[in-house]
Amino acid sequence: FREYTRKNNHRYDNHKHVGSGNKERSRFDESSPEELARQCYAKGEISKEDLNEILDNLSI
Repeated sequence: FREYTRKNNHRYDNHKHVGSGNKERSRFDESSPEELARQCYAKGEISKEDLNEILDNLSI
């Protein structure tokens, strides 16, 4: 029963992935806001107009 509970417990599953989230956060912090905006544009997450607006606001 204990093994069944451990395998089906979401907290247990999340415990295995704690380290990977920290890597993502540190990589995110290393990028500049301009670079993040450009990456979002490259992925199609924002439009060219949105990118230009973000870059203009960051230069102020």
